[in-house]
Amino acid sequence: MSANQSKNSGFAKYLKYIPSKSLSLEFIKSNDGDFFKAAGERLIFKLLDGALENCRRALLAGVYSEESLSRDFLCITVWRELKSDYDKKLESALSLVNVINATGIAIHTNLGRAPAGRQFAHFDSGRYSNLEFDLETGMRGRRDDHLKGLLTSITGAEDAICVNNNAAAVLLISSALAAGGDIIVRRSESVEIGEGFRINEMIKAGGARVIDTGATNSCNLSDYQKDITPECRIAARIHTSNYRVRGYVKSLDDKEFLDFCREYGIISYYDLGSGLLNHEILTCKELAAGEAEVNGLISAGFDLVSFSCDKLLGSSQAGIICGKKELINVLRKHQLYRALRVSKDTIAALQAAFAVYLYSDYAKNIPVVKMLDESYETIGARCLLLFSIIQKLDSYKTAAVENKIVKFEIAAAHAAAGGGTTPEKKISNPAIHIKLGEDAPKNATLEYVAREMRMSKQRVVGYIDSDSYILNLRTVFDDEIEMIAKAVDSLLQSMIKIQSY
Repeated sequence: MSANQSKNSGFAKYLKYIPSKSLSLEFIKSNDGDFFKAAGERLIFKLLDGALENCRRALLAGVYSEESLSRDFLCITVWRELKSDYDKKLESALSLVNVINATGIAIHTNLGRAPAGRQFAHFDSGRYSNLEFDLETGMRGRRDDHLKGLLTSITGAEDAICVNNNAAAVLLISSALAAGGDIIVRRSESVEIGEGFRINEMIKAGGARVIDTGATNSCNLSDYQKDITPECRIAARIHTSNYRVRGYVKSLDDKEFLDFCREYGIISYYDLGSGLLNHEILTCKELAAGEAEVNGLISAGFDLVSFSCDKLLGSSQAGIICGKKELINVLRKHQLYRALRVSKDTIAALQAAFAVYLYSDYAKNIPVVKMLDESYETIGARCLLLFSIIQKLDSYKTAAVENKIVKFEIAAAHAAAGGGTTPEKKISNPAIHIKLGEDAPKNATLEYVAREMRMSKQRVVGYIDSDSYILNLRTVFDDEIEMIAKAVDSLLQSMIKIQSY
C-alpha cells in the first residue's frame, strides 16, 4: 500500500462526519440567515452537491488536521465552500462592473462613454411610475411627454423625440422620411464609426438609397446640383466624429447648404453625433473651436438635427431627433419608432441631465463637462494628493525607495474628449507616471503593471505611453483617489513578491 493510500484510508473513517444535505441546509439557515434568504433554499440545495464533494475530497487528501475533524467543523467547511462557489458564480454573472477611468479620455466608448450626473436623480426604478399615464386626467399618457418640453427648451427646436441611440435616429429618419428615395451625402462625410458600422449602410438599412457627392476633400454647390435626383428626399450633413480632412479642402457653409435644400424642396438634416449643445458649455476653447452645435444648427434653419446623449451632453445612451414639428410628427407615428423608443430608466436619466442644464450649474454637475473644463492647476493638485498618499505606503517605501523596482513622477500627459466628438484635439495636464526602476525584475513589464491595476479590486484603467504607465487624473473622481492608492498598494506588493522569486 502506498503512502497516499495509507493516508487516505486513515481519514476515510471521518467520512461519516460529513453532514447530509438537509443538515447542511439547516446549518446555513441558522448561521447565515441573510445569505439563505438572498440565495434561496432551491439554489443552496443545488450548490450543496459541489460543496459536499469538495469537502469529501479535501478530507481524504488529508487537508484537515485530525484534531479539528468534527461534525460542526465540517458543517462550517461545507458552508464556506458553498458560499465561495456562490460568490464566484455571482461575480461571473455580474460581469458589468464599475471601473476607474484613468485614461484621460472623458467619453471613453469602451468604458461606457459619459458618466451620468447625480443631480436631480430622483427616480426609483424599483417602483411603478407614470411612464404612460396622465396623473391629471387619469387617462393613458405618452412617454414622449416627459422629455418633449425639456428638449425643446434646451435645443430651441419646435419638437423632439428620443430613440435608443444616434444610429437609431439615422435609421428612423431614413425609413420614415426617405424609404424608396435618395439621401444625398457628401463623400468626405461617409463616416465609419466603431466596430465597422458605416453611416451609409445605416441609411440603406432604413430603405433609402445613398448618393455620394463631391470628392473626398472638395464639395461644391455644383456637385449637389449635379447629383440630385427627382427621388431625393433628404440632404444630410454628417459630423466626422473620428477624423478630419486637412490640407486643400472646399465645402459648402451651412447657409449655402440650407439654401440648396430649400430651392429643391428637400429636407435638410444634420447628424451631429457629438451632442454639443452650444459652445458655452466648454470653456476649453481648443475643444469647442470649429465644432457644430445643436442650438446653432436649429437657429440656422436645419429641418432636423440628431445627436447622441452619452457624449458631450453627458447623460445615458440615447439619440435625440429635434427639428420641425411636422417632420417629428411623421417620425413619431412611424412603426419603427416603437421598436427604437427608450426605457423608463433612460427617460429618467435624460430628464435629470436636461434639468441640470436648465436649472442647475452644469459646469459642476455634468461630470463630462466638469472634467473637460478643469484647469491644469486643479488636476495638478489632484496628482499631488494621490502621490502623497502613495508615498506613505509601506509598499512604496520597499518597492520604490529601498529596492528601486519602480519610479513615480508627476509629468505632462495628454487628455481628450473622446467618443467621436472632437477628433485630433487634445488637452495637456499633469499625470502620475509609473516607470520601471533599475532593479525591476525581468517579468515586471509595463503590461504587467497595467494588468495588475485593471485586475485589482478597484479596477483601475490607465494606459501605457512610451516608457511609462500613466494615471491621467482628469477623468478620475475625487472619491476615487484613495481607491487608486489601494490599487497601487496591491501592485507594489505583487512586484515585491516577484522580485523575491
